[in-house]
Amino acid sequence: MNLSHWIFGAAFLVGAIQALAPDHWLPGVLWAWRRRMGFRATSLATLMLLLVHLFSAAAVYWALGGLLETWIRPERFFLFAASLSLGFMLLRMLRFSQLHHAFDSGFSRIEGLWVVLSFLGPAETLIPFLMKSNQLGLGYLTPLAGFGAGTILVGVAASCLGLALCDRPAVLARALDTLQRPVAMVPLAAGAALGLLLVMSLPIR
Repeated sequence: MNLSHWIFGAAFLVGAIQALAPDHWLPGVLWAWRRRMGFRATSLATLMLLLVHLFSAAAVYWALGGLLETWIRPERFFLFAASLSLGFMLLRMLRFSQLHHAFDSGFSRIEGLWVVLSFLGPAETLIPFLMKSNQLGLGYLTPLAGFGAGTILVGVAASCLGLALCDRPAVLARALDTLQRPVAMVPLAAGAALGLLLVMSLPIR
């Protein structure tokens, strides 16, 4: 397996895992359900939201990439990536605890969409892949394509499944209670850390 395939596979894995995090799909599902959107409209809205999620992270990297690569030595990439992911995971957990409050406030369609985007934020775990791929001389397309494919495929599927659960109030209530517990993020964080470890361990040419 060459380096491009390795980067693509690891990026796909991490993208898919992070898309399973409740804050990546549940706010959008609740917003769509309250607007009585069907599966097709919800899938399209999820796709658009996830594209913003991806390209906002890429924009952050391209704006600050030179500084990041100057400040962070190659041997410290994994520590940076793990710290970045852990820090944002903690922030997401704190923010996600406000989910009910946010969607009980009677927002309009546009206001609700901004609330969904505030939960989603940039895809911070994409940034280390862009850094590493650039160091390896592979450019940005491979990690962006891999991470994007994993995020979109799993994110859209999770949104459609979540929308189906919205028609079963008892099941939805139990799912919400489980997903808002901090422990729900632990296996996702472990999986993302494993994917990051795989790609960060690649030697620099």
